[in-house]
Amino acid sequence: MKITAASLDIIEFEIPRLAINDARGAMGGTVVGGLLRLRTDSGLEGNAHLGDRGGGGAETIRRFWDRCGEALVGLDTYKISDYWDSLESGGADGGATHALWSHVDVALWDIAGKAAGVPVHALLGSKRDACDVYATYPPRNSTVVGYVDEATQLVEAGFKAYKIHPGAMPANDVIEMVTQVRRVVGDEVEMMLDPN
Repeated sequence: MKITAASLDIIEFEIPRLAINDARGAMGGTVVGGLLRLRTDSGLEGNAHLGDRGGGGAETIRRFWDRCGEALVGLDTYKISDYWDSLESGGADGGATHALWSHVDVALWDIAGKAAGVPVHALLGSKRDACDVYATYPPRNSTVVGYVDEATQLVEAGFKAYKIHPGAMPANDVIEMVTQVRRVVGDEVEMMLDPN
């Protein structure tokens, strides 16, 4: 099955601004995203999202289309591994080619799943049909009390797990915050810490 057409729909939308406690300072506002559409000679279409909820989506989309756009027509949709093997390894671009190509990979797997009549996870050998969820936010608090309040709200909303992003919070405050959150949520709530 060959790709006969490739296009990119640009989508602009607003996400409420959220102040966060890390180098970004805030997230949201006007966000630019893209929908990659790969159409095949069999009539199937594979899709993938491009962009970044935190901003920078327009640049990601431009770089992707400049590098990959025209090269997509004519590709054999079943040679996913071959395409990865053909990319330069590491290279001077610091792996940017791999990051850009990942969008094509998602769209090709979407086509494969549609052709087989099963979800992509089934093609990959899914081991479960459900998964637990957890609540998380970017690091939007800068105080112990802020995280305790956030954890309390999430548990009241029914979440059984909470992943904390402390952002730029000093290490001693993070230790105190995790201790206080554990006291408030009890032992039944799973906790994760992602200091990114």
